[in-house]
Amino acid sequence: MENVAISEDEIGYLCQLANRYFDKPIHPADVVWSYSGVRPLLEDAAADASAVTRDYQLDLNTDGAPLLSVFGGKITTFRKLAEEAVDMIAPVLGNQRGAWTEGGCLPGGDLFGAQPANRSVREFDQYVSSLQQQYHWLPASLLQRYARAYGSRTHGLLEGKKTLEEMGEEILGGLYAAEVDYLLRHEWATSAADILWRRSKLGLHFPKGSEAVLDAWLAARGGQPVAEQMLQAASR
Repeated sequence: MENVAISEDEIGYLCQLANRYFDKPIHPADVVWSYSGVRPLLEDAAADASAVTRDYQLDLNTDGAPLLSVFGGKITTFRKLAEEAVDMIAPVLGNQRGAWTEGGCLPGGDLFGAQPANRSVREFDQYVSSLQQQYHWLPASLLQRYARAYGSRTHGLLEGKKTLEEMGEEILGGLYAAEVDYLLRHEWATSAADILWRRSKLGLHFPKGSEAVLDAWLAARGGQPVAEQMLQAASR
């Protein structure tokens, strides 16, 4: 399926819903970015697409090499789906480890230990304060954004950095080469759209044309993480 996009009617509908909660009305002309997704649904003979089940189905084929097919599913059940999928295929591959994700933090969420804890919410400001003490050379607003976006992985993003200059070029306002490098290396970003919209929503805060600026910056470096470019240059 190609060129999937939100319709004008859908934009109007969402604006109408949002206007229930704001004093100043929002109009379709105010929308600066939109996206649309396609969800695979299980065929259950429902007459209306909205009535089709949002559940998922797993099918394991062991006639040859183990093949696990996943049908359906949605983001709100991704952990449960993944856990059941691994429970089904892991024994076939000789892995007997039990389920563990229910008690595990999402990446970067282990602010106060490996187990999910209410402290991560209640004491988030204290966590940010500790980061500011450690990375006092970073602007406070930037470090707070890092903490919210990357959590404990902020340390990985800032590893080896001791000055703002060591963050590399400021490509766009508050977006430094070190962060782009991190997203290329660890979050599979390959384009400006990935970085500004899919991995973050920084695009909402940058002026029009910023995506083209970042794409040009990436193209000039071959889309490679900065560290890899430095290694290649050193080996020449």
